Amino acid sequence: TILPILYKQLTPCKREYLLIENLPQAVFSVLFLLAEGGSFFVGVLNLLVPGVQILLTCLCFRPVLFAAAPALGKKLNRAMRNGDTVAAAFLW
Repeated sequence: TILPILYKQLTPCKREYLLIENLPQAVFSVLFLLAEGGSFFVGVLNLLVPGVQILLTCLCFRPVLFAAAPALGKKLNRAMRNGDTVAAAFLW
């Protein structure tokens, strides 16, 4: 299913990466637009897209976690039963 993939994109760790990467990029792009001139629309998008990404990681993490937990548990159980330590460590 798609839920484990969504879960990995919404984790608090991923949220921190988004903050570290996108927030300075958005601020500097707006500063560049102010200094060099440019489209107001581009400036708004440079702030809006990272903001929406971070907001969605905050709002959707718990519901997706609760929906994805059974599937992740089944995968972890199967990996441990088969002795696949690599897959078990990846899921853990």
